[in-house]
Amino acid sequence: MGSGSQWHNAMDYRSLTFARKRYDSDLVYDGWLRGEVRQSALINGRGVGKGFGAQAGDKLEYDVKASGDKIVFIYMLKNGKASAVQLSGAINQTITFTPSDTLARLEVPLAANGRLTLTTLGGGEILLNGFVVTTDNAFTIVPASINKTPVTEENLSARTLLLKYADVPQYYGISWDKEPFKIRSIRNDELDIFLRNETHNHVAKVLNGNMKGDFANLFIRPLELAPNSEATYTAILSSGSRDAVLAALKKARLPGQYYVIRWKASCRKARNICSASSC
Repeated sequence: MGSGSQWHNAMDYRSLTFARKRYDSDLVYDGWLRGEVRQSALINGRGVGKGFGAQAGDKLEYDVKASGDKIVFIYMLKNGKASAVQLSGAINQTITFTPSDTLARLEVPLAANGRLTLTTLGGGEILLNGFVVTTDNAFTIVPASINKTPVTEENLSARTLLLKYADVPQYYGISWDKEPFKIRSIRNDELDIFLRNETHNHVAKVLNGNMKGDFANLFIRPLELAPNSEATYTAILSSGSRDAVLAALKKARLPGQYYVIRWKASCRKARNICSASSC
């Protein structure tokens, strides 16, 4: 995007009201904002949706302060039904968002800076990613590839693991205090069901699932306990620069240091019949 263009994410709105009040309009969960949608296909990963545009009377307000002679809306509309919107304030015009399964553009002349209000007239549900205020429209949308698999550094003798993701500036590290162990990679987008199906697999270093995610797995086993005994397993997690993470992991291995994660396994009946809990 050139110097004559400025990007505004749709979530930077002044106000958003739905004609038909949603159940989560006043109490949005997970710290999100009203109408917020998060998708990796969106610029910045965020946009306004949640039924916006499906009913007449939904209203979005923005303060437009950038200089330019046009606004280019970036959006998706996947249900195959066009959606009309009345613009007022900085622009006074009725526009139509046409169906698109991928990010599409809708260019509108900009009369002046100031308040811009979008009032829906009904139709398909719009997923508004944002808009660009520009003079030349000289910008392109390039999908960003996300590498979910980290570069790992394993130090088996020191019992440390470092992870570095290509798209994240900091390093992540973990250190633990017990053996035997196995460092594994779980390549799936969820663990709840997948790990149940892979419970029997104690051999593979890489557990391949649908390849939509990558989890580093520290597999400490077996947890063997004598009757009426208990054992404590400790570990520390750290993030930051590579040197800072290594220093934190090294410091944590000194006697008397505090560990941020602790597991306790206890056995009260017979050997190898035990339970694990966090504390």
